[in-house]
Parts: sequence; structure tokens; C-alpha cells
Amino acid sequence: MGKDLHDLQLTTGRADTVAAYNVFAGDWIGYGPRVRSIFAAADADADCALVNAHAAAVHMALEAAPGFKTARGYLRRARKASSGATAREQTFVAAVNDWWRGNVPGALKRLRSVVAQNPADIVAAKWAQYLAFNLGDAAAMLAVAKGVLPAHEETAAAWSMLAFAHEQNNAIGVAEEAAYRALSIDAKDPWAHHAIAHVMETRGKADEGIAFLTKHAAGWADRSIFVREHNYWHLALFHIDREEPKLALEIFDKHLWGTWREFAQEQIGAISALLRLELRGADVGQRWEPVVKKVIERWHEHILPFNDLHFVTALARGGRRREAHEFLASMRRHGANDVSGVWESVAIPCAEGLVAYAERRFAAAADAIGPVLARLHLIGGSHTQRDVFVQTWIDASLRAGRHSAVVHVIDLRARTKPNEAARLLQLVAKAA
Repeated sequence: MGKDLHDLQLTTGRADTVAAYNVFAGDWIGYGPRVRSIFAAADADADCALVNAHAAAVHMALEAAPGFKTARGYLRRARKASSGATAREQTFVAAVNDWWRGNVPGALKRLRSVVAQNPADIVAAKWAQYLAFNLGDAAAMLAVAKGVLPAHEETAAAWSMLAFAHEQNNAIGVAEEAAYRALSIDAKDPWAHHAIAHVMETRGKADEGIAFLTKHAAGWADRSIFVREHNYWHLALFHIDREEPKLALEIFDKHLWGTWREFAQEQIGAISALLRLELRGADVGQRWEPVVKKVIERWHEHILPFNDLHFVTALARGGRRREAHEFLASMRRHGANDVSGVWESVAIPCAEGLVAYAERRFAAAADAIGPVLARLHLIGGSHTQRDVFVQTWIDASLRAGRHSAVVHVIDLRARTKPNEAARLLQLVAKAA
């Protein structure tokens, strides 16, 4: 029996397993580059339930079918070893098992119980936030972050977790305070930078957002691929909001696409950026094609509805009409067996609208997307990430001549996206 860096018991007889777990734990909560080192640690110690469960979880967090397939072996070992583990470790193994079986709400419930009983377990809390985020459960994200804070008041990652959770619950001022508290502990905390990017985006401060992210970008070089690319994605969005497509495309080419093309999050960031650029009338050249080639490899996976909306968008906008409709059909088959109802009631109608928009069937696109906007959070993702679907609905409505349906929405958006709102209101005025 050993103790990890957070003074929690780790059931193993090997000191090297404890050391390896500590490396993973620090990098998992801090977006370091060594998260995947947990695989070697698990392979070397099949009798450590917790390490093998984390290895399974990391594979599933890659959000691809091969990851779930590989996770099965680690999870089998974790279950076998859990009989001799602590109650905390056993609950974590059970949570990962629920996740693997598709019961994500059940997994989240178990992880929340781990955190409630063990506030020092910020590693489990980070997993809980990840699952809550994918379920669109902002309240759970906040509850989990608050739960670990008393044990981690001097841990930057705890404050940046809290900051992002507050932002997703529309508590912008509190989110900003928490993010800067994180930076007072660790000025290079990339998730705190990310939270502040969200705050500035919500407040419509593109100029300040560009200055802030540019100032801190050098610090992301030794962080994980995900957080590095995602923070650059936010930087690209600020340039798009300032009607600077060339600068956004430069960021795309240098930082958003090409590092790990098989990674779902790289694909999603690229697709989202390209769609936003095209919604502003920018020419993205041939950039859709390499993304589409990777999306085609993901037939019938349907890991997350949020991801699928991006994948079907890439197919439709990348000139693969037949494949886009085949993907839609596959989504419908998957949705018929989804007990949550999110696929059938939200994701599939939105996907149908995105395909219709790409095919210039604007009235059909507006009809499909509009009714699901109020429930769009159920597909997961952040406010900012989902906003591209709102933008698509607005553009489809305008192109379909339904100006009265969107004028009020455009007026509301003028506070946070003044350049976009001004451009859209000009289009409305010209059509009047």
C-alpha cells in the first residue's frame, strides 16, 4: 500500500507504480504531456486496480472506437484487482466500468460520490468534470469543483476547474476571479488561460482576448496537444470575431490541424474553425479535404453527439454529400437505441439541419435547427463551442428570408459579438 501525491491510498506493492501514477495525476489535472504514461504503468502492474482503471479511462477519453476497444483489457484487469483495493478505488473502477458500458450518468454519479467522500481526490474530480461536460451538466461541473476546493486551495488546477465551471453556469465575474486566483498560484496554468478566454469571449472583448492569449501562448508549448490546440482555437475565434480571416487561417495552419490528425478533439476544433470562417464568407481553400479523410474513418462510432455534429458537417461541407447522408442514416440507427433520447430529440434534427444548410436548403436547415436550440446543451460541449450551430441557424434563417425570426437574437448577440451583429443587421436591412 502506497500514498499518492495527494496523500490518498494507492493499492500496490510497487514504489515505481506510485511514482508513475503521480506523474500521470499531475499531468492529468494540469494538462501536461505525459498523461499517456499511465499505459506503461498499468502494463507493468496488472494488480493495481486504480492505475489500470485510469488507463482505461484515458483510452476512452480519446473519443474513438479503438480507444474503447483497448480500454476493455485494462478495465478487465482493474475489475479483477479491485477486490483487494480500497472503497475509493473500487468505486472509481465501477465508475469507469459504467462509462465503458455506456452508462455515463451512472459513471458520473459514482465519481461524484468519490469526490464527496474524498475531497483530496482532484484526479477523480477532473474525470467527473469531463463526463459532466459531455453530458451538458454544468451544475455537476460546478458542484465537483467546489467539492475539491477545500482540500486544494493552493492548487492552481482546482481554481481553473472552478473558473471554467462558473463560466459554464454563466457566473462570468466569479469565473474570472477564480481564473486569476489560479494564475496567482501558477501563471502558466493553461486551463486558467482557457477560462479567461471564455470570459473575454462572453463579454465580447476580442482585442483583450487576443492580447491575453498571445501573451501566454509560449507557455502552452510543453502542455498537452488538446489544451495547446484548444487555446489556439480560442485565439482563432477572436480573430474571426474581428473579421480577420487571414490571421485565423494562419493559426489554423500552424496550430489547429496536423499534429495528431486521428485525435477527435483536433478534428472537432478544425471543423468548427472552418465552419465559422465560411459563415463569415471566408474562402478556406482545400482545407476541408484532409479533415474529411479522417472523418470518413469514423463511420458508425457515435461516441458523442457533439462530435457527430461536427463530423457530419465536415462531410457535408467537404463535398461528400452521399457520405453525409449515410452518416445521418447511421446516426438515426444509433439514436433509435439511445435511452437518453438526446440523439433523437436534439442531435439528429440538428445534424439534418447542418446537412441541409450545406446543401443550400436554407428553410429546411432553419426548420430543423431552430426548435432544438433551447436544448442544445444536452449534447455537451461549451457555450462557445455550441454557438457555431446558433450561427448556422441565424444564417440559414436570413438566407431563407426569415428576418423577423432572428432580429431579436442578433440584437442580443450585439453585446458579445458586435462585428458579427453589425454585419448580420446590414444583411437584414438590405433585404427589407
